[in-house]
Amino acid sequence: MNNIFSQIQGALDQIAHGWTTPQKATALASCVIAIRPEVSVEIGVWAGKGLISLALAHKHIGKGIVYGVDPYSPAESSDGQVSPADRDWWGSQNHDQMYHFAQSNILKYGLGNMCRLIRKKSDDFEVPDNIGVLVVDGNHGDQSIRDMQRYAPNVKVGGFLFADDISWAGDSVQRAIGLLPDMGFVELWRVVKDGENWAVFQRVK
Repeated sequence: MNNIFSQIQGALDQIAHGWTTPQKATALASCVIAIRPEVSVEIGVWAGKGLISLALAHKHIGKGIVYGVDPYSPAESSDGQVSPADRDWWGSQNHDQMYHFAQSNILKYGLGNMCRLIRKKSDDFEVPDNIGVLVVDGNHGDQSIRDMQRYAPNVKVGGFLFADDISWAGDSVQRAIGLLPDMGFVELWRVVKDGENWAVFQRVK
């Protein structure tokens, strides 16, 4: 079997769209391998780079499932964006195409048993219990606060939470991660350089 990180790098090289970097993909997979969770969740999937990275890690450990939650809606993506450029960009993208692209990537890498792509608003998806790895990377307006309030409490003790775009225009993402200490999370590290802008938290109580 090829090295799991080589597999993930190969997948990232083949998926043309999205922003999950090799560094972040490696961190996601490492967390799955470390704690061997039954459930991981990614809010905000787009073409599936992060989702595929998580699912390949679950396949590597031979257990678990990843839920990818994304409405694939221009209106939902642009809602609450402070920057006019962000609103325009998200409102103009072909979300249906990205949805089908993500589905095809799940099949391409043989991850149908490890992965479920949920085309719903994160508000409308029933949050699973005992989440081992949670990625909060959906709409970066006030939706990000609601996502943190609904999903973070279901991360199990010892589980990890990845918050993306932590310096996004407006203060919603910053307010969202500000909720985490009261939920029992501590920040482990953050990466804010060379176009990367994310942080990792672990639930300790």
